[in-house]
Amino acid sequence: MKKLMALTVSMLILGMGISPAVKAQVEEVSIRVDGLSCPFCAYGLEKRLRKVKNVAKLEIQVNEGRAVIKLDPGTSLDLAELEQAVRDGGFTPRDLSLTAQGRLAELDGAPALELSNGILLLLADDAQTTALLESQGAEGGEGAGPVVRVQGQAARQEVEGHADHPYTLTVRTFEVV
Repeated sequence: MKKLMALTVSMLILGMGISPAVKAQVEEVSIRVDGLSCPFCAYGLEKRLRKVKNVAKLEIQVNEGRAVIKLDPGTSLDLAELEQAVRDGGFTPRDLSLTAQGRLAELDGAPALELSNGILLLLADDAQTTALLESQGAEGGEGAGPVVRVQGQAARQEVEGHADHPYTLTVRTFEVV
C-alpha cells in the first residue's frame, strides 16, 4: 500500500510539472569522471554530455578527469540524467560538485536550499550547514531570508520520505548574494 501511495504521489508531482531536476539557479556542475584519459575519450564523453538537456557550455578537462557544465539561464539540469550520460559513454561518474543560488528552506524538518519553481535540494546535516543557517538567523522556512550562493558536493542518498529529492548537498562555502 505504501509503495502504491508513493507511486501515486510521485505521479501527481510529475503531472504538476515538479521534478527532482535541479533547476536553473544551479550555475555550474562539475563531475569527476573515471576513465577519462585521452582526447578520443574526451570527444566521446562530450558527445554524450551535449545530449543532456539545457547544457549551455561544456568543458572536458582530460588532465583532471573532469567535465564542467554551465546551464542555460532559466532551464534545469537533471543530475541523474547527467550521471547516466557519463555511464552511457563508458565512464564512471564520481564526485559531483555544484554552485547554486537559492533561499534557505525546510523540508520535513531538514534544511534545504529552495531553487526556482519550488525545487528543493536537501542540505547535509553538518557543521557548515549549521553555520549557514546561523548566519541567516534562521532554521530554514520556505522562502525565508536572503538569496544565498552555495558551493558544495552533491551526492545521491536514500533519505526516507524524500524520494523526490534524491541528492543531498554538502556545503563547502556560502555567501549572501
